[in-house]
Amino acid sequence: MALTKPTANLLFDTRTKIKKSSKHPVKLTVYYLGQKRRYKLPHYFTKEEWEKLNSPRLRDTQLKDERVKLDTYIGDMFENALKRIEGQFTFEKFKDAYFNEDKSQLINKDVYAQFEKVISENEKTGHIGNATIYRSALNSIKKYRAKLNFNQITPEFLRGYETYMKQSGLSMTYTSINLRHLRAIYNTAIHEGLIKDYDYPFSQSRNDKKYKIKKGSNRNIALTTDELKRLRQYQPETKARRIAYQYWWFSFYCNGINVVDICQLQYKHIKGDTVEYLRTKSIETETVVKPIHFKYSERISSIIKELGNLNNSPDTYIFNILRHGDSAKDIRRKAQNLTHVINTHMEKISKKLELGKDITTYTARHSFATYMYRTGSSIEEISEAMGHASIETTQRYLESFTDEVLQKQSEKLEEI
Repeated sequence: MALTKPTANLLFDTRTKIKKSSKHPVKLTVYYLGQKRRYKLPHYFTKEEWEKLNSPRLRDTQLKDERVKLDTYIGDMFENALKRIEGQFTFEKFKDAYFNEDKSQLINKDVYAQFEKVISENEKTGHIGNATIYRSALNSIKKYRAKLNFNQITPEFLRGYETYMKQSGLSMTYTSINLRHLRAIYNTAIHEGLIKDYDYPFSQSRNDKKYKIKKGSNRNIALTTDELKRLRQYQPETKARRIAYQYWWFSFYCNGINVVDICQLQYKHIKGDTVEYLRTKSIETETVVKPIHFKYSERISSIIKELGNLNNSPDTYIFNILRHGDSAKDIRRKAQNLTHVINTHMEKISKKLELGKDITTYTARHSFATYMYRTGSSIEEISEAMGHASIETTQRYLESFTDEVLQKQSEKLEEI
């Protein structure tokens, strides 16, 4: 009995061979009401490659890419062509619908084109930080897969990327950030109607066999109280190292303030015995932005006297890093340069003190949060002090400290 709905499969045509080659073409075979038509596809393989392509243990990365493309020919492309056919199915209508698909739609299904679109939108609206993070994710994923369409983003692809990052010696934190931004791109494409969500590759519930983005570990990022004291007693040997050292402590004493916010602090943000400013990241991402307040302490004042601009009029930047009129890109670039200088010198200081861990501007932020928690501040208080949008964000900063607490609790129980 003939099928009433068109179906399709792939034929490896060993009867035909490319001249001066051992490769054979792959053809699309379409069946309808007892009839069939074959159409050439732009794919050619040796018999050995074809066997590997159809093996359940396919390991070759390049052949995996080809397998995904071949599956698309009898999957999404075939189904979409059928939907575009008006009236009764004919092989002629199918050929037009299948092989003359709107090229702009093909471009829109390019993941990296969608990345570039989102990056461009963020740059135009002045959200340079977001644009930078998306760009970093794009560059990383491109190293793993030079070309990528949305139908190639599968749980297997995502697991493969995670493995690739791990083998490259890159942290799970960085990997997770990239994957979250890839997921955001995928969601944007769904929202814009470019793709459907029926093959959504990211996990949405337990045991759904989709890919679950792992949380990055913050273990051992924060300095212990003893390490902070040792660092505080250190006397930098050079002027350049002294400047980097003071900027690091400024971040710590100012509630773990980010470098980009340090750069944008102005004297008008000092209001009597307090400092009040709006966090740049919150301005870019939050609908309602709460100002951050902290005590204008003697140590903060001392660092400003040492490194700050002598002109303390309200609109003057406290530190001589930015100029009025700098673009969002200029601000981001100068903040990154300062971050690099601080991290370079703090790394040398860490080695000199034999602390055995990296000390970066990120460490200052984590160390502030952890030290405040150790000394009795609640998570809610720390969250507000750091300008976090949620308690969950603050809890991630404190994960390493939580392990330390659990160890102490276990030791106490063993004393009984």
